Amino acid sequence: MQGQETIDTERECESVSPLSAIVKRYRPKGILQLLRYDNPTSFQCWRCGQNKLSRLQAIVNLEQPRIICKACYGTLLSLPEIKAEDLEPWIKAEKIHDPTANPEVTLAISELRRMAYEASASSVTNEVGRKAVSTYYARSATVADYVKKRALGFCESCGNPAPFETKNGEPYLEPHHTIRRADRGPDSPDTMIAVCPNCHRSVHHGIEGDTLNSTLRDRAKFMEDQLDNQIFQNVGAAIIFDDTQRVLIAKRADKDEASSCWEFVGGKIRDQETLESCLKRELEEELTIKTNKIMPYYAVYHDHGDFAIRLFSALCKIESGTITLKEHSQFDWVDLRSIESYALCPADKLVAQKLRDFCRSS
Repeated sequence: MQGQETIDTERECESVSPLSAIVKRYRPKGILQLLRYDNPTSFQCWRCGQNKLSRLQAIVNLEQPRIICKACYGTLLSLPEIKAEDLEPWIKAEKIHDPTANPEVTLAISELRRMAYEASASSVTNEVGRKAVSTYYARSATVADYVKKRALGFCESCGNPAPFETKNGEPYLEPHHTIRRADRGPDSPDTMIAVCPNCHRSVHHGIEGDTLNSTLRDRAKFMEDQLDNQIFQNVGAAIIFDDTQRVLIAKRADKDEASSCWEFVGGKIRDQETLESCLKRELEEELTIKTNKIMPYYAVYHDHGDFAIRLFSALCKIESGTITLKEHSQFDWVDLRSIESYALCPADKLVAQKLRDFCRSS
């Protein structure tokens, strides 16, 4: 049976790389098989999504064999799930890395969070010995995946959108341990934060790096504590300009203390939603308009005391429809120079200030 699996693996590789021949098969390690070709072969790694040119390839023998690079092969070898051949939780987590994954099976952020804390708990079970160190670093990928998803494409330090997308179409952010792993810092979501490359370099090399790192450590703990208490909300806000550069704001019809405030139209981002899908849904539900152009703009935090929100704003353009109020009592098109005269909700006020400052500088 094992011989037949080896033959099938070779056929799979040869079908992908017809101009190269396998010159060496390394000893299989569980579901992993490292192969050497006679010539460098180009391929896309299933796990990291990067295009590679190498004589070495590894095969992950799942229902459909997957090709991975040598670096990912080394990472997977250290995973305790691979060593123990307990593959079901690992395969579920690895869907995060699959560049061809079906969006319909994307894991909800709550599920990613649960997996991250399970990984974090197991990573500190044994702190002494070579095996524990290996587990510690391997588990970091699961925690880092959650932290980057938690950020929803925005730097959790400066609030700006990720500077670019990866080859997999994901916003590029870097996970930062606010307590260094080399200092035995916990590999946990409440000590990790997703930041843009500029903020990451600033933490490590900037003159105010220690102060910034302390702020980020407090922020990560605050967010996770609020999530534990279920009093933390991610909210999307649409910034819509008309042809005369006036911005749309609306006043809620709810009979609560926030009803007297004006806001950028939007709403709560659901568990499996992106900012884009949230705003498309909210604009259609609340204003009966459709939008097709959404560009991430700025994210801010605000603690209301009994709950906290993180407001993700995006520039939007109306594609079709006429504004009809469903959840608001009023709306207005406002010049940014006079927007201060409106009683904006606290988080929306921070976004308006950012917009106003940008307009003044441009």
